[in-house]
Amino acid sequence: MLAPLRIAVWLFCAALDSPGLTNSDAALDVIITKLLGVTTEWKGLENVPPGMHVMVSNHTCVGDFLLLYRQPRRYTHLIHAAVPTGGRVTQHRVSFMHSTPSTFKSLRRQAALDSSNSIHMFPESCMSSGKAVLQFSRGFALLQAPVLPVAFRATHALGISTHTLTSSFAANLWWLCFAPWTRLQATVLPAMRQGADEETEAFVERVRGAIADELRVPKVQLGVKEKYGLKEALRAVPHARL
Repeated sequence: MLAPLRIAVWLFCAALDSPGLTNSDAALDVIITKLLGVTTEWKGLENVPPGMHVMVSNHTCVGDFLLLYRQPRRYTHLIHAAVPTGGRVTQHRVSFMHSTPSTFKSLRRQAALDSSNSIHMFPESCMSSGKAVLQFSRGFALLQAPVLPVAFRATHALGISTHTLTSSFAANLWWLCFAPWTRLQATVLPAMRQGADEETEAFVERVRGAIADELRVPKVQLGVKEKYGLKEALRAVPHARL
């Protein structure tokens, strides 16, 4: 009974789309903590730079972005171009933009102006189990702004895991709502900049390595294409085991 009630809360908040809810700490505490059963914790906030920056993090849970709503400053979260935004969520503490070449050009101009509206993205481009850090896309390194690595951790009641290798996003949202409680934790690491003589790929790997070291998990040579290749293989052989 708890799961459908919480899903109804998600749908209601998405349909209402009210900054009065998403910009109010009191309302967010009721919605996220009391209704959805998700507690959030930020560590290392002293590492957040004052100007515009690009926050990059690993992605282990369908509710990870709820952590951004518990930050006092405003972030623009970049999402896949296929995910609908409704074109409305622009006045909230967290706004959403499609991750496209035109978006990156616009954000690069903002970085030059030192805007206070910072960027957040999941460079893995998909969710993982949290037992390793997948390969990163390099888009965040092209924005020419300080990069803020953040390690996300998710702990669910009953040992539930909500990554999407063998199940859909909707199924994982169901299990997130089914779990009596979920703890989300973010650890902010010192901001990083690409060195003058440092190759972009090397810088991206340095950022990825910092997050992996904090989480004490390995980096794996597995990206979003390989992950979805595994999903197709599992569909072709239903009884396969990884």
